[in-house]
Amino acid sequence: MSCTIGGVRTTNWETTEWGSNTNCGSARLDVEFHSMADFRALWFYIPFSVGTGTYPVYTYAAPYNSCGANYITAKYELDSTYFPTSGTITITSLDVAQRKMEASFNLNVEDSRGERIQFANGSVKLNTWRDK
Repeated sequence: MSCTIGGVRTTNWETTEWGSNTNCGSARLDVEFHSMADFRALWFYIPFSVGTGTYPVYTYAAPYNSCGANYITAKYELDSTYFPTSGTITITSLDVAQRKMEASFNLNVEDSRGERIQFANGSVKLNTWRDK
């Protein structure tokens, strides 16, 4: 994964957890990226039912993450938890059988203190994932 955060290009991210997960009978891809430089992480929760296309990204909270919900959600952790206030993810390829995905994203996130961070020109390429 790579992206620009607050105007600074970052590429030193490691995919530490990823896998298909069945939440209340609805299959999705859970992917977690960790910065190799510091203690921050970005999570995406992508229902397999969405397929390719451009989608809004919602906060990882009810009703968007409820059982059977068909929304793409995310959260970001730095020194607190940040949730998307706006943004999109474009899934350019999603092959569940071969366990591969490519996507790009742009997000604006905010924490409970009102601090905002912008992610721009994000790209994700997963060559495989495991079942959780």
